[in-house]
Amino acid sequence: MCITQENKNNPWILCESGALAKGLTSSRVCTSFIDLKPSDIKDPLAQFNHTMPNKDNVRGLVRTLNSTLPENNLPEKILEQVFETYWPQFEEKFNDILATTSQPEIVETRTDDDILSELLYITRGMDRRIRDIEFKNENNNEKDKRIVAVPPIQREIRRMIVEDIPEDIIFKNIRDNFKV
Repeated sequence: MCITQENKNNPWILCESGALAKGLTSSRVCTSFIDLKPSDIKDPLAQFNHTMPNKDNVRGLVRTLNSTLPENNLPEKILEQVFETYWPQFEEKFNDILATTSQPEIVETRTDDDILSELLYITRGMDRRIRDIEFKNENNNEKDKRIVAVPPIQREIRRMIVEDIPEDIIFKNIRDNFKV
């Protein structure tokens, strides 16, 4: 699915991505950004891994697609040779298309508050899940073998949530201490 500034909020894309997200155990969603950054995207699209239009990201997407072909996938060495052969052609045609395509007049950018609100929402959800895991382990006298890797910004937000710091102060602290 190719996502652009112009279509990122179209109802059909949001509906399709939401439906696909519910069936992620059997579905695969590959999104490609044309003129966007990951911070430009809101849920439900934000929950997917996105491919930026650069060589390394597209190579990763090609590897992912190749790995989903159990019987017909290419060996890594051949895949890499084919990719290196065709990348210059792809890049040239992609850049030609970008150069000849008009950009939408109104480009909606997300505000810092919107991004911080989403980050706060995600962190609160992670906090609830971590507490559920800890509660389950305490009741079962088991140690959970999973390691939860939490980025520093989310650790800091979690700390402030646990300390009942108001949202506006959380936002200010995150803006002052992290590049958001």
